[in-house]
Amino acid sequence: VDGVSGTWYCKFDTFTPAAERGLPVTRVISRMTLQQILARAVGEDIIMNESNVVDFEDDGDKVTVTLENGQRYTGDLLVGADGIRSKVRTNLFGPSEANYSGYTCYTGICDFIPADIETVGYRVFLGHKQYFVSSDVGAGKMQWYAFYNEPAGGVDGPKGMKARLLEIFGGWCDNVIDLLVATDEEAILRRDIYDRAPTFSWGRGRVTLLGDSVHAMQPNLGQGGCMA
Repeated sequence: VDGVSGTWYCKFDTFTPAAERGLPVTRVISRMTLQQILARAVGEDIIMNESNVVDFEDDGDKVTVTLENGQRYTGDLLVGADGIRSKVRTNLFGPSEANYSGYTCYTGICDFIPADIETVGYRVFLGHKQYFVSSDVGAGKMQWYAFYNEPAGGVDGPKGMKARLLEIFGGWCDNVIDLLVATDEEAILRRDIYDRAPTFSWGRGRVTLLGDSVHAMQPNLGQGGCMA
């Protein structure tokens, strides 16, 4: 979609081809909802928050991890899914630098139901050195991502992130502005987008990597779940 005029460049139907063939229909849910589903599936009493792994020892029969607080745990396998700056990856393959994409990303979620929600669930709005993505995540909520080309480490002014976004995307179509206006300042997050060069080895011995720790890529490639 053209970010300024709102004119469609192209559309693709993800529902009809799957429904006609009796295949599961692709749906988008928020990451928070997915985390809650997974937590209930494994049992919330098993999950230990604030338990970052800082080191491990693989003796060939077992692997022992050391946490930030000094506690140690031993198991059969260690899966390092600790993000793009993975400590497990560093200990496994040595240090390496992540690559800045040139874009910072604001993301938010809001209570909003677009007029065409029955036929359009996902949009990508394109502009010069900036773009905007919106997605229906169910329960009357929309999630969005706003990408802007600028150096890493930027800081928002005293008016906050929402005010800056309304300036950056001022003049864009109502589909974008309406979502920004409907989002509370507290519901907006910002992060610089980094990726890493591909690696053909994901693990060694009883230790392996998963997710951004091994195949971090920019979100517009849409390969997060596919690579996992």
